[in-house]
Amino acid sequence: MCNSRIILYLICFIFIICPLSFLISAIVTGFKPNKYSEFVVTNATLTQFTYTNNTLQYNLTLNIEGPLNTYRNNVKALAMYQNVSFGFTTLPIPCTNELTLMFNGQQMMSLGADQISELNKEKRIEVYHINIKLCLMRKRTSCKTKKKTKPVVYCDLHVPLSSNNGTPPVLQFRNSLCDLLYVNDNCSLRQ
Repeated sequence: MCNSRIILYLICFIFIICPLSFLISAIVTGFKPNKYSEFVVTNATLTQFTYTNNTLQYNLTLNIEGPLNTYRNNVKALAMYQNVSFGFTTLPIPCTNELTLMFNGQQMMSLGADQISELNKEKRIEVYHINIKLCLMRKRTSCKTKKKTKPVVYCDLHVPLSSNNGTPPVLQFRNSLCDLLYVNDNCSLRQ
């Protein structure tokens, strides 16, 4: 009789009390399972984005926040417009969780008729759809093999063009959440 009562209390504790206490603590603390793998572009400034004679002239600055200091080595960043890369940079991992990326220069790139049509639409509204790909180098080991997995951050941005005379753009940039994936390849920065 005593053993069956103990078993009943254990079952009650395991299946009712534990899940209920977890649920209450999750509600009270605001459970966010991906909080430590969240990357956000907090600011983007585009002061030049001109495409003429198959050449793109650009000037883009981004501020990204995320758990950067948990990675080693460096950050490789690629800027793309309509799946065509136009800017590349490599930076050391910062000691903080904030990273500033600057893409500035000109790049020969051939856009098709549909891409040029989309570019002209974006030029009229002065908001450009730009993608950023970050490769963060980190080694992960297991008992059997030494395997390198590379976290890759994808940011899908709509960046308003700032005017050259210092006046703010009509539309303001909004924070953009990025996607974090882990890849086992060489983390190619070609799209």
